[in-house]
Amino acid sequence: MNRRAHAGTSLLEALVALACVCAGAVTLARQQTDLRQAAEASRQRAEALRLAQSTLEAARTAARRASLEGGAAALSLGDVSGTQSNASTPVVSACEVGSACTLELTSQDAWHPPRRAVRVVVAWRDRAGTPRQLELASIFPASGSSPPAPGPPAPP
Repeated sequence: MNRRAHAGTSLLEALVALACVCAGAVTLARQQTDLRQAAEASRQRAEALRLAQSTLEAARTAARRASLEGGAAALSLGDVSGTQSNASTPVVSACEVGSACTLELTSQDAWHPPRRAVRVVVAWRDRAGTPRQLELASIFPASGSSPPAPGPPAPP
């Protein structure tokens, strides 16, 4: 009689084990998808940061060159990137951030007159179509001001 009571127990245990294994496999597959999307988002942010940094450095070089030449600071995207653009017109270009990204460079006088506040914004849409944006800002010497002397600051 004891044998008859346990007749379907091993089959039931196998089905429960199979259900547990299936649930674990589905969870792993979902995590793999989430990790892949996070890696893609991280790659896009890194590419946007690289693009913004290179644009900011090009603007810094253009401002420095203009300051040394005694002319007006050329801080438009056209002068920085070599394209036909000005500071008020964002540049849309194909980049590795997404299918297209918008690069915007703005420049204005800072609170201290011999300085110029510069802002670079990179905007793009990720694969899901969600708008993303990265912004870098810096302060440059304004044109016509003498560049800082190398070395430690002069005592007061």
